[in-house]
Amino acid sequence: MHEWYKKQPINREFVEIAKKLKKNGYNLFVLSNMANLTYEYFKNEEFFSLCTGIIISAHEHLIKPDEKVFKLLLDRYKLNAEECLFIDDDPSEENYKTANKMGIKGRRIKPNQVEDIKKLLLEFNIKI
Repeated sequence: MHEWYKKQPINREFVEIAKKLKKNGYNLFVLSNMANLTYEYFKNEEFFSLCTGIIISAHEHLIKPDEKVFKLLLDRYKLNAEECLFIDDDPSEENYKTANKMGIKGRRIKPNQVEDIKKLLLEFNIKI
């Protein structure tokens, strides 16, 4: 049970979408509530190398949906909220609602549903 994250497969289709977004000039950021051990295990995966910035809640002692962690992301990477798209799979939907309240567009997707991500990107006129 303590190493459940080691059994989580990397969704290669998501990585391919991230590669296409990066190739098309988009900056990718991670804002995750993952634990330190989980991040340490996955940090060398290809997806993370595609990211311009990464904020891990355990490192910052902040957790989504707290507005402070979203503000930290915006401030640290000098991002304009209105130019960001937040994609989240939290079933409570609180994370994306906080992001929306702060001017960041986005919504919840179904976990591990590549088609849902593609639909969301099209909805916001983001080509992959």
